[in-house]
Amino acid sequence: MAPKSTGKHRWSRQALLKYTALQVPGAILLIAALFYFQERLGISLGAIVLIVVLWVAKDVFLFPFVWRAYESRHEEDPLIGAKAVARERLNPKGYVRVRGELWRASLQDASPPVEEGETVLVTGREGLTLLVERPPTP
Repeated sequence: MAPKSTGKHRWSRQALLKYTALQVPGAILLIAALFYFQERLGISLGAIVLIVVLWVAKDVFLFPFVWRAYESRHEEDPLIGAKAVARERLNPKGYVRVRGELWRASLQDASPPVEEGETVLVTGREGLTLLVERPPTP
């Protein structure tokens, strides 16, 4: 689903629905508690409405700051396609530096070992191990 654009922010309808669905139980619990304690604490109906409106306004105000946490995680791994430098001999496993970070890596194909300092291409990921291969020769 394509993200909706609202000014500088971009979020999907799915993120908004997830956020709303997760806020509804709290709002219902708040309303139930307010009505339960209405007579005991002497809370007027107008005060209950004001508290609920403020509660919903709080959720609306916070959404632009937290929407990324509600986006789907189906995006492609940003490391795939990145170039990495072997920090040690990859035969077939070893360590590479990619985008300033040290990662465990494994050669994806049965190619000859990669020597320290050679450049490899990240083609996939299995957990915390990057799958790499020699870049295609031009």
